[in-house]
Amino acid sequence: MTAFLENPLNHLLVAVDGSETVGYIIAYELQRPDREQSMIHLYDITVAKKHRQKGIGTALIEQLKSICSTKPMMKMFVGTNRSNEPAVGLYQKTGAVPSDDTDAVGLTWFF
Repeated sequence: MTAFLENPLNHLLVAVDGSETVGYIIAYELQRPDREQSMIHLYDITVAKKHRQKGIGTALIEQLKSICSTKPMMKMFVGTNRSNEPAVGLYQKTGAVPSDDTDAVGLTWFF
C-alpha cells in the first residue's frame, strides 16, 4: 500500500462513515509519449452494499474528476459491460459517454 500511495500517478479515494470505510476508487494516471495530456483509468469503484444508492459512488467519481481538472487531462475512462446497468448508470450520471462500439473484446495476459 505504501508503494502504491507514494506513486503520484496512482489515486486512491476512500469514503468513510464515522470509523467505517464504505467505499473507494482506485485510478491510474496514464502518461502518453505523444502528447502532454494524460488519461485517467478508473480501475475500480466499490461501495459497500448497505451504503449504495446514497450518492457515495457519485461523490467519489466527482472527486476524481476534480483531481483531473487540476492537471492537463485528455480523458478519464472506465471499462464495464453494458449488462452492468448500475455501473453504466452511475458513470453516465457523472458525465461519462458510452462508446458505440459493440465489437469490444477484453484480452488478458496472465503471468
